Amino acid sequence: MEQFKAYLTSSKLTDEKKAGYYLSWVTRLYNFYKKKTKDPITSEEVAHYLQSLSKNREDWQIRQAAEAIQLYLLYKERKNIAYNRENMPISAQWKIIADAMQKVLRLMHRSYRTEQTYIGWVRQFYRFMKGRSPHSLESKDVKDFMTYLAVEKNVAVSTQNQAFN
Repeated sequence: MEQFKAYLTSSKLTDEKKAGYYLSWVTRLYNFYKKKTKDPITSEEVAHYLQSLSKNREDWQIRQAAEAIQLYLLYKERKNIAYNRENMPISAQWKIIADAMQKVLRLMHRSYRTEQTYIGWVRQFYRFMKGRSPHSLESKDVKDFMTYLAVEKNVAVSTQNQAFN
């Protein structure tokens, strides 16, 4: 669970204090069903747990618990994908990255247009990398892409910043 907490803070999905609460909600979910954190949880179990919380918790706590659980399930999914990625085609690896980004953007309540723009930048970066695996990339590759945008495409600084985000 500490890896999940580190993931939350390093990905800037939440701050250190909130990460502790998120950890608590996820731990309570697994304790509620007497399961280990590596065991699978169904969406029905999550819905039932949140419904049981609503009896003695405030609405904001239910929303926080739901967000924490969604983030944890996304985290577990990413971990499983990372484990199996060696056997996947490169295009499938990039598709998974785009899907994960879409999920995170939706959890962060970004607009649909922002989501589409960011996914578009992932596609452009994929084309620029000429089919390299996203897991083999380094910070130098991002710098090269940013340089390409500035020099070859003559994009504005604000466009570069958007692509970088």
